[in-house]
Amino acid sequence: MIKLGGGLGLYLYLRPRVHRVSDKVPKKINGGVLIAANHTSMLDPLILFTVFWYRRLYFPATKELFRKKINRFFFKNMNCILIDKNNFNSAAVRTMCEYLNENKAIAIFPEGAINLSDELMNYKLGTVFMAKRSGKPVLPVYISGRDKWWRPIHVCIGEPVDVAALCKEFPKREALVKVSEYLRDRELFLEKYCRDIVSRNEKKKRNVTAVYVAEINDDVDVYDVYPTERQDEIDRCSCDRVRREKYCVWKLLEYALNDAFGLDIRNVNFYKNENGKWLSDKCFFSLSHTDGAVAVAVSDKNVGVDIEAVRRHREGIEQRILTNSERAEKNALTEEEQIEYIIKCWSKKESIFKTLDLRVFEPNKIESSDHPVNTRIIELGAEKYALSVCTEQPIDNARFYIGVSTAKTKQIDPIGG
Repeated sequence: MIKLGGGLGLYLYLRPRVHRVSDKVPKKINGGVLIAANHTSMLDPLILFTVFWYRRLYFPATKELFRKKINRFFFKNMNCILIDKNNFNSAAVRTMCEYLNENKAIAIFPEGAINLSDELMNYKLGTVFMAKRSGKPVLPVYISGRDKWWRPIHVCIGEPVDVAALCKEFPKREALVKVSEYLRDRELFLEKYCRDIVSRNEKKKRNVTAVYVAEINDDVDVYDVYPTERQDEIDRCSCDRVRREKYCVWKLLEYALNDAFGLDIRNVNFYKNENGKWLSDKCFFSLSHTDGAVAVAVSDKNVGVDIEAVRRHREGIEQRILTNSERAEKNALTEEEQIEYIIKCWSKKESIFKTLDLRVFEPNKIESSDHPVNTRIIELGAEKYALSVCTEQPIDNARFYIGVSTAKTKQIDPIGG
């Protein structure tokens, strides 16, 4: 009755979303099994009831939980078995091993207590002891928390672990500890897997394109950046000015990821594609730097950003940048307007080039009118810059922030939008 009422009632409240990490995780878990889950709430047993609704689950519960009459009634009706967690050879442990051999399912929380911290506690040895003794597998499960009551609970199920076979790989005295550590590592993997799913789901709900611009100073020192591959790339730069720009634009990216998506840069996986472009597993981003300024765009859709100083350009550069129709349009402008026009075209096409992810930049072959680009002239200090953003999002939804980078704090302080 409690399983039916609690499971179905909580299903409407919690709306659990079940995720299997691979095809090796069966849709229905049959036979004797130890379901090992993290434990952050008194609701966790009922959450497991809703996920494994097709199985009758048994839960070990410490004797301290049975002291009050109301607790005894509640836990007995939830198929809880009184256990002394410090005594592996107790009658309750033998009973659970018998249940496993009878192909029953036991749900257990290897941490041994509710854990309200952000770090998974060390596992008690009882889970491995029972799995080894019974010869039944352990099924790792991770239950996500939630910061808003209306958000669903995510439950990630890992591949079954043959504990008995794994114990044979270690000396007898070390087996319980080593395999417990292995199971904890599997739980940590599920935690990251679950957080990535939640992050991706949140990104799908957002329509975010945020653009950040910062002025940089000559006295900015290059500090450590993450990941180390990017640090090495910056260190190999022989030009001091460009090295400072590359450093500042990456620190601006660090700020942008946190501000727009709430992401810590050290929880983001960065990698390069075949064209040498930096990508991430959490969102789309684009970087640009020029003499005196840097720009970053972050979005849940493909995005490209470019910033260029509005200055008199080198002779003949317009031949590389402008199409025939753009040259005709430029010729109708005054000399001062022509300078700004050419730089704006350059900036537009750079941002388009970044969204197309081409290997070779041939601006005079790109028609900027064929792409959704937002270009504006901004001022930083005494300098004017052309800033362009190309994105699959509706361009009117883009948010712009102008900031300053201080040499003392190495942080970006947004001062406008």
